[in-house]
Amino acid sequence: MKVKKLLIGLLVSGLALSFTGCGDNGTITKEGNKYHIFGQFVEIKKIRFRDPMTNMLIDEFFLYDTETKIVYVLLNGDVDSGITPYYVLDENGKPEIAIYGENYNG
Repeated sequence: MKVKKLLIGLLVSGLALSFTGCGDNGTITKEGNKYHIFGQFVEIKKIRFRDPMTNMLIDEFFLYDTETKIVYVLLNGDVDSGITPYYVLDENGKPEIAIYGENYNG
């Protein structure tokens, strides 16, 4: 019975560490900026702000998918989070999905 509880505890701990991104220290660019890699997503920019309505601290990450080059915005707050593609305006003023290295200028 103790072995079963120990195995369950180790499994839960391993899952918790894998979801928090444990082990990723980030990568330093030649300009000295640090960015993180979340699986196939690479951080472009991070903005931290406090929501004036709820007074909660929110991290806003701009990421791009290494396979499709689509830029996403990831919001990570104290109690909620969400991700959505980032849109830019084309030369005609119509929104289109941002593609890293093409129509996204950071």
